[in-house]
Amino acid sequence: MADSRKRRKKPDRWRQSTTSQRDETAWTPCLGQALYYVTGVAVMCWLAAKYSAYLETLHENNLWFSNIEEVKREISFRTEQGFYYAYYKQLVHAAHFTAGVCDLTRDNATEHRTINALQRFNIYQEVALAAVYRLFGLQVAPILFYVRSVFALQGLALSCVFATSWLLSGTWYAGALSVVFHVINRPDTTRVDFAIPLRESFALPFLFLQMALVTHYLRSGIPRWQQRPTLLLVFLASLLFALQWQFAQFVFLLQAAALFLLAYAQLLPHTKVFSLYSVHTMALLSVTALQFFHTMILGSLILSFLPASVLLLKLQGEEVRALSLARRLLVCTAHAVALAAAMFAFNYSVKVVIGQQDDAHIYKFLLGKFGLGNPR
Repeated sequence: MADSRKRRKKPDRWRQSTTSQRDETAWTPCLGQALYYVTGVAVMCWLAAKYSAYLETLHENNLWFSNIEEVKREISFRTEQGFYYAYYKQLVHAAHFTAGVCDLTRDNATEHRTINALQRFNIYQEVALAAVYRLFGLQVAPILFYVRSVFALQGLALSCVFATSWLLSGTWYAGALSVVFHVINRPDTTRVDFAIPLRESFALPFLFLQMALVTHYLRSGIPRWQQRPTLLLVFLASLLFALQWQFAQFVFLLQAAALFLLAYAQLLPHTKVFSLYSVHTMALLSVTALQFFHTMILGSLILSFLPASVLLLKLQGEEVRALSLARRLLVCTAHAVALAAAMFAFNYSVKVVIGQQDDAHIYKFLLGKFGLGNPR
């Protein structure tokens, strides 16, 4: 009997050891995958920090910025750069921050008449930086904090480029490679090293962030529980981008047109495209409210394109797929003409109703760039 009990115990011990080995084997891929992601995120953060320091070093070597007098630092901000920086300086040196913000809403020093600078110009970034500087009581010179904040945002832009390439390729090695290409072609991708206070220096990092989030949202395998938080982050990134640059509406127009083409070709689900259109609309309307209901955004082409494209996608039938190639191209051309006609008709109607002509100089500028008119 004792021998038989011993024989029975041996298989139990063997099963326990086999189970523990299987558990260890199951944990090994999870640990390896976690280590892979942690390494990728660490590399992304390290490259972003190094890129910000690299831009600051270039700026320092070019102007010896931290060692020259304050007035010479300010003179280095040429043309409209110094104009935008002046608002930041005004808020930093104001007796009370709230009083300084109120003064911006009754600005009588910029033009011959009293204007609301927060409505007229995209200067919320200066307000935010001045608030952070005063809140934390930083000991560094205000202009150095301003410059270093812009360079830090370029690190954010680089990390978003890294993340977008990682999402598209499935490996962070592609992200590192895209960062290398971005740095090599830096003169063609940014002007931040010699034009720091420009609106694009603040806005483009949030555009890259928005593009990374949109890329994640459009992935086919994204879980349902991640979709709403991702859309919320897309809204915040779009809001910060549009709030800081007056040309954001044209970037959104190109983005919405690309989404429309993909949805029209049945390459993207209409529901996701409509969700992104809703985010675009809410972000632009929020910017309108924050800029004291400035009419330029209400009369923008993007807010006219979105309802027209939604209507056309709703009316799109499945019978288009059954047509021949020539007829399909003909139908697509007719739809494109109908979309453009509806967009311009809606835009003209909105401008007539609200009496908006503030963006006329932008269209003259664009036409002049293409040689189609006199920008003056």
